Amino acid sequence: MSRFLKLFPGDKDFREVSEREWDVPYEPFKDQNGLGNILGLTADVRVFDRPGGRLLVARKWPSRSFIRNFARLMRMMFSGANVDMLSTAAAPFATKMALDSFFSGHGVMPRRSTIHRSGAGMAVGDGAAAEDHTRSDLVSRIGDIITANGAVATTVDSAATLTLQITQGITIAQSGGITAREIALFLLIPYKDLEPTTTEGAPTLVAYDGIADTPVAQGGVIAPRYTLNFPV
Repeated sequence: MSRFLKLFPGDKDFREVSEREWDVPYEPFKDQNGLGNILGLTADVRVFDRPGGRLLVARKWPSRSFIRNFARLMRMMFSGANVDMLSTAAAPFATKMALDSFFSGHGVMPRRSTIHRSGAGMAVGDGAAAEDHTRSDLVSRIGDIITANGAVATTVDSAATLTLQITQGITIAQSGGITAREIALFLLIPYKDLEPTTTEGAPTLVAYDGIADTPVAQGGVIAPRYTLNFPV
């Protein structure tokens, strides 16, 4: 039997709800002095017993981390201020964006269809630490950052709102499984001087959330998802 758990604004604990209630979006923050609504970020994770298999548990909550991390990216694009990048096996060259010779302004916002493995990335971890939105990576990341370009979807595009969803299933190969305690969303930014069809972009953290202990068995799938809602 699938379990659907949802954290409502103002609550400290998750409530078990029906699948229909779980699917209902959170109410957006209201208009501020006629200048438009504040964007909302929702995070959720779903655990399946195997790829394409049965849903075991689904958790959803309002995320708070997107505002600050996205603001860092905007400051970097507007003024060249440093923003942390991760040095990974696929992108092992730099840890800072600003004034780095591997990057150029036109490389920051590429057209995704023309750049290999740039765009969105997802990861999970088992670090048990308090949320700290100054971090640049998970506390204890499990495996690689998984590219999620094909899982970026515009679910609503109307005069009232624009909603984007980014989700990625991650199959757990570790013997004995894991206990997931954190998820993260990354933006993969390509280098300007390297072959774009073979080189993965350098990851920078966009959103980070600690989650309630979520066991995932070996061979099971955990699917983190972020929903970005921009009401107008």
